[in-house]
Amino acid sequence: MGGQLLIGNNANTGGNDPTTAIIIDGTAGKPNYVGIGTTDPLDKLHVSGGNIRLDRGGVLGFDAWGVGTQLWDDYSIANRTALLTRNDRFEILNQTAGAVIAAFSLTGAEIAGGSLQLNSGCLLGFGTWGNGTQLLDDTYRTVLLTKSDRLDIVSQANNVMIASFNPSTAYINGNVGIGTTTPAQKLDVAGQIHATGDICTDVGGKCLSSAGGGGIGGSGSGNYLAKFTGSNTIGNSTIYDNGNVGIGTTSPAQKLEVAGRMKAQGLDIVNSVDSGLEIRSAGTPYLDFTNDFNEDRDARITLVDDDKLEIHSASLDVVNGNISASNGSITANYKDLAEWAPSTQTLTPGTVVAIDEENNDHVVASAQAYDSKVAGVVSYQPGLLLGEGGEGRYMIGHTGRVKVKVDASYGAVKIGDLLVTSPVEGTAMKSQPLDINGHKIHQPGTILGKALEPLSEGQGEILVLLSLQ
Repeated sequence: MGGQLLIGNNANTGGNDPTTAIIIDGTAGKPNYVGIGTTDPLDKLHVSGGNIRLDRGGVLGFDAWGVGTQLWDDYSIANRTALLTRNDRFEILNQTAGAVIAAFSLTGAEIAGGSLQLNSGCLLGFGTWGNGTQLLDDTYRTVLLTKSDRLDIVSQANNVMIASFNPSTAYINGNVGIGTTTPAQKLDVAGQIHATGDICTDVGGKCLSSAGGGGIGGSGSGNYLAKFTGSNTIGNSTIYDNGNVGIGTTSPAQKLEVAGRMKAQGLDIVNSVDSGLEIRSAGTPYLDFTNDFNEDRDARITLVDDDKLEIHSASLDVVNGNISASNGSITANYKDLAEWAPSTQTLTPGTVVAIDEENNDHVVASAQAYDSKVAGVVSYQPGLLLGEGGEGRYMIGHTGRVKVKVDASYGAVKIGDLLVTSPVEGTAMKSQPLDINGHKIHQPGTILGKALEPLSEGQGEILVLLSLQ
């Protein structure tokens, strides 16, 4: 037989106040259900409109806390959340969907489809945080790994160390950016760096320090390139940059302007339009050349009188090209025109030469008087030299003024006298004209030139205007 036992403030007067009642219900379908705060209990113990309280030391126990023991919220909620024991696991699950939200066991904890949030002041701890303890994701397999006193961040998929930290050092594999997400160097700082100590490098053991205490200190001016002014101080160099770079000047007007001498191993001038090398000087501009590393010059090009270019050199060779003068002249200090000619003899300057009958295109020292094969004189330093020199070749002048060996024993030489070859080897003499029908005629083809200086007796060298005829 079923029935209800109602215990409450109004039970004796027949009242039925559910907020104060305790009921034991034995009606059909409710075998001894107990209701507190309700007259219609829906389960073995149904508490409505209040809480169950356990004082300190109290225990809410189950006679057999085994597989399937559950605590859940109201049936009326569509997605009921339950606490469930399953073997040695304790689960929080969505009972309606049958999905596990979180699970805990003696070997670990699992959170499904969400995140773990720790409020301020909370800690995430491990009973034994030791060698090999890991936190990892499922997709990219990036791992937080403990090794002794180190914390490593590892790309497990590629087996690459990303970073490592211990109490004394930190290691980063790659570039580090502070204030930037795209660092281009090992350390890229978008902003200023403040240090309470020195900033040092391994290069020369140098350090940067605002205080200069064992490091580098000093000050400078805007646009100057810094330099070491002492073993640990920095100041201005002579290089100034205002868009143009000046060395020794603070007002460079060109991309590079040097106030002083400049030495370089090479200079390339490259431009898609007209370009060149310009030399300006308040004095005499010049360009020196040397073929070694000493200060002695081998040749110099100098601008004189504003419109005259002088070349100071032992010689000037033009290879595969021409020299021309437009509306001007080509001048030389020496006054004869010569060309290179080979000889089987050893010849000295001033020697009169004749064509060698034994060898093609050769000359020899003249050896007979009035020789019509006379070819010129060995020049000391011709003003213009033709041909190509070499061993066994001599500069033979045949036009212009040149010193000539002369023998006056065949007649004293006066200025203006015509000269011919003499019987003495390599020597000229005064020409004696022939009297033909009362006319004084010098032998054609034998004339070497005209004397520009006198020689009254003996042998010597005089200046002669060469004019072979």
